[in-house]
Amino acid sequence: MNWLQKLASRPEFEETLMYWNSNLENNPLRGHAETNVGGMIAYLIEAAGDILRQYSEDYRDPAYINEKIQRLKANLRAIDFKGEPSENEVMWISEIKSTLAGLPAPSQEIEYVKTFILQIMSKEINQAKLTQQQLYGRLKDQGLTFEV
Repeated sequence: MNWLQKLASRPEFEETLMYWNSNLENNPLRGHAETNVGGMIAYLIEAAGDILRQYSEDYRDPAYINEKIQRLKANLRAIDFKGEPSENEVMWISEIKSTLAGLPAPSQEIEYVKTFILQIMSKEINQAKLTQQQLYGRLKDQGLTFEV
């Protein structure tokens, strides 16, 4: 079994995983950020995507999910989003938003991840904090994350 088959082992998430891996995992902002705010957005998209993939797997690693949820929480300060993205980053963010709109969300947890990414790309920090808390609560109720 290859890694992609392992990821797609939960049938209800197979379409979501395939879409993420094909369209968003290597998004244009990743590895090409030109500003601090662009870099922070890329960093948080990567962490949110890791949560999406891990949540969708047959085996879910609570320690790994917790590490990523804590990354989201720790980096939602207004100072991290000070400044404006470059022209290229604005174009890439727009492209990512359009692509993200097509991501299937078969669970509330995946919908929270999707919403969170849209909020950080729009620099809606307070809304992103609320969404991160809601996601954390859902994952905690399932034993998939914990207080640190």
